[in-house]
Amino acid sequence: MFSRMRRECSTYSDVLIVDAGESAVGRLIEGSLRRKGLRVSSCENVRRLNEKDFIAQIKEQAARERVGTIIPVFHPELLSRHRDEFPGVIIPVDSEDRIVMLDDKLRACALASSLGIRQPGMFPDVDSVHSYPVVFKRSSGHGGDSVYFPKLRKSLEHLVGSSKPGTYLISEE
Repeated sequence: MFSRMRRECSTYSDVLIVDAGESAVGRLIEGSLRRKGLRVSSCENVRRLNEKDFIAQIKEQAARERVGTIIPVFHPELLSRHRDEFPGVIIPVDSEDRIVMLDDKLRACALASSLGIRQPGMFPDVDSVHSYPVVFKRSSGHGGDSVYFPKLRKSLEHLVGSSKPGTYLISEE
């Protein structure tokens, strides 16, 4: 009963989603939580701020809306680093070190392989690819902005040529 009353109050949100509207993933999270009856608000455009202002803006909105949970769509490592500054608020993210490790696609694939998790076939270079399309992934990026599906050798060569060695992987589709 009390939680229902709090949700009906216009200054309360169950969940604050950071940068929800800027990606399909964020919009899916927001829609899913709303369908479950949770009151959801979002804090937009904070990714473009420096870290201090990023945290300050989220803190201000979280306090104003008395949120119970904050879900970052992008850059969860920043909220992980500042978790202690949000007493009583649930921030469902892991440690900064683990987030950074798993966010790096090359390190995440290496870890998965070392744990025996099946991976798609990997190609060491363009000359090893004999069938297209393939998947080209830069080691870092968010929301699919560093994943490409070149259908031609020329496209893959361009992607490889515009990347530093050791910062991408090429795999089977």
